Amino acid sequence: MALWRLAVDTGGTFTDCLARDPEGGTHRAKVLSSGVLRASVLPDGSLDAPWLTGQPEGFLDGVPHETVGAIRTFSPGLEAPLVAAHVVTRTPFGQKLPPLSLRLGTTRGTNALLTRSGTPPALFLTAGLEDLLRIGDQSRPDLFALDSRQPEPLWAETVGVSGRLDSTGAELQPLDETALRERARKLVSQGVTIAAIALLHSWKNPAHETCVGEILFEEGFTHVSLSSSLSPLQRLLPRARTALVNAYLTPVLESYLNGVAAGITPDPNNGEVPLPRYRGLGGNSLHLMTSAGGLVGREAFRPKDSLLSGPAGGVVGALAAGRAAGFSQLIAFDMGGTSTDVCRLGPDGVEYVWEHGVGDVRLLAPAVAVESVAAGGGSHCGVDAFGRVFVGPGSAGASPGPACYGAGGPLTLTDVNLLLGRLDDGRFSVPLDRAASEFALEKVVESSGRSREALLAAFVALADEAMADAIRKISVGRGFDPAEHALVAFGGAGGQHACGVAARLGMKTVVVPPDQSLLSARGIGEARVERVAERQVLAPLESVDLAGLIGELEREVTDDLLAEGVSSERIDVRRRLVRVRLAGQETPLEIECPPSLRPAGVSERFDAAFEMIYGYVPDTIRVRELESVRVIGAEAGAFEGDGSSHEERASSLDTGSASLNERSPSCGVGRRYWREGLTVSVAGSCLIVEGRSATFVGEGWTCAPDASGALILCCAESVARKCESGETDLFARRFSAVADEMGEALRRTALSVNVKERLDFSCALLGPGGDLVATAAHIPVHLGALGVCVRSVFAISPSPSSPSERGEKLL
Repeated sequence: MALWRLAVDTGGTFTDCLARDPEGGTHRAKVLSSGVLRASVLPDGSLDAPWLTGQPEGFLDGVPHETVGAIRTFSPGLEAPLVAAHVVTRTPFGQKLPPLSLRLGTTRGTNALLTRSGTPPALFLTAGLEDLLRIGDQSRPDLFALDSRQPEPLWAETVGVSGRLDSTGAELQPLDETALRERARKLVSQGVTIAAIALLHSWKNPAHETCVGEILFEEGFTHVSLSSSLSPLQRLLPRARTALVNAYLTPVLESYLNGVAAGITPDPNNGEVPLPRYRGLGGNSLHLMTSAGGLVGREAFRPKDSLLSGPAGGVVGALAAGRAAGFSQLIAFDMGGTSTDVCRLGPDGVEYVWEHGVGDVRLLAPAVAVESVAAGGGSHCGVDAFGRVFVGPGSAGASPGPACYGAGGPLTLTDVNLLLGRLDDGRFSVPLDRAASEFALEKVVESSGRSREALLAAFVALADEAMADAIRKISVGRGFDPAEHALVAFGGAGGQHACGVAARLGMKTVVVPPDQSLLSARGIGEARVERVAERQVLAPLESVDLAGLIGELEREVTDDLLAEGVSSERIDVRRRLVRVRLAGQETPLEIECPPSLRPAGVSERFDAAFEMIYGYVPDTIRVRELESVRVIGAEAGAFEGDGSSHEERASSLDTGSASLNERSPSCGVGRRYWREGLTVSVAGSCLIVEGRSATFVGEGWTCAPDASGALILCCAESVARKCESGETDLFARRFSAVADEMGEALRRTALSVNVKERLDFSCALLGPGGDLVATAAHIPVHLGALGVCVRSVFAISPSPSSPSERGEKLL
């Protein structure tokens, strides 16, 4: 049977959908992640919204709705991916969807973790270590808070398990199964049927964890997360956190995915898919995007692997778009409604991290190496009680949304861009109310005493600098010059800020892909079924049989892909990654390891990478330690692509001619062009408008269409490295970023446990006279002494002739 094929990314504000119909045509939709649809009510009573175009009669029959002012809101009562599916397939909400397959990335688990709306499990730990997660690593959520409060725990109750293994995995003390069963029965009687298990040294020998899990199932538990299965790596604390997060999110995601599956597949079990014992959420109706940028079926899906699935989709899409436009060194710049995610993409493709944080939780799980900053279209904009301009970290989200959504929201970056003429309110995916944006801005103007124009410029500059800081961390912080990369700008707001961000980094080229506001969904559509096999080694590099270990992992990943249904001839073992560090250090460097590369060659590559990042080659006496090895395998072959030509996309928008010949009434953006009608190069300042987003081309930039369908923006050398002077708020952020980078370099190279794990140090930037200028968020107790120490050094040193010479001498 011919199927519709959908790729959907559910973000914090919008849900994006790209669909292929059975005949090969491509369809697009962008709906609010709250699952509601909004339309403008015209004077004649008719409705106007992009999602209504071409819908059949009766499309909204029976859907509850309410009207506030000139906006009507419809609430179908479905999960956002199903709402998007009804829109793209043009299926009335009173009818069943046609047969379809769905690739899905979702923030549902991320949101549940951030809002503490999961299901607290029982946490089983080795007896005597019941307080492990409460003690943690002694880090403070807010270093400068006088009343420091730890976040609420995710677990319902901790249980000490009697039984012990030694560091080699040998049994020292057998499990007390009788006591364990009694405790399990009591928990079940209290309604606790979800569990996480993390026992000491189980990464070496999982026998005790497996036995505990079997006992819990026999006593009535419905799901158990084993740390030895989820993250078979040394370090009990992150293993326990990972198992806890997985268990905490399982019921939430089980309910969500069952609800989605019930709307797109036959329903033999009334939508109820039982929880498997150790693996995932069961069923085979969906493929889920993982944080590492690959797809897994529902049977293999585990909640801890989904927390960065949306950003991962964007990274995959950016890589494909950048390569199609002819660039090998890329920085993905995904600016959405809630946050901005950036990632460096080199000739080898995606970079990974194997431990990452979400909110106040860190866990062991492979993920694309993205850096996030709380600057998105929905970020609050205002002036604080001290008169300082701020952008974020608070966000208006999908509800109430920015002020221009007409639902009483605050002033946001979306409002700022609308008022600056960087958005076309007639082509936005939801109706926009310019008057509401003006009203929200006027309130800030009155309270701040600043002019309207000064505030708008400051908001844009501060947001651009925050996003440039994030890019510096994933480029300069790893030894790469961002000026040698092309910036791939996408997301709902990426095109509006790309020129400003690129100029601050000396980047002279910006790539704006086709369907820029839907690129995360496109990346999910282009992703492949993928598996990762890993081993922790912790041995001198020269002592390891590297080829044998990699071969073992290749066989493991191949077996996993075969179990997923991938035929053997389509299995591609595409990455072999070794992580090497100097003995005693905490942070390894990741090295690509072709099958022919031997330990000596790995050591040479490590030294070269170390020198590029830190500026020197480590002493040859220091032992190079192999921390871990990972092999990544995937289904071979590229995604089939869009299916619609450039001309088809143009006609679907009914754009007419390229030039709109309109002048924005509120700013200096004097020319606007339809993207799909653009065939020649144009110079900024101008706006390139498309169906769901817009690209602002700044002064000194040119924009031209590319054969791949992308827009290529270029600037002169004089525009790059541009820096607004005299903006106090802007330079305060820059100075703080320098201090942060100092601390990160210290942490990565330290041998002291106090420094590399407890972060017991401080970094600050001081002026030529020894006065404190900016500090990083490290241990604050040291900071008061730094200025005194520097000034004391000045006092006992020969006095230089000028402040600048004094600073140079100190360095």
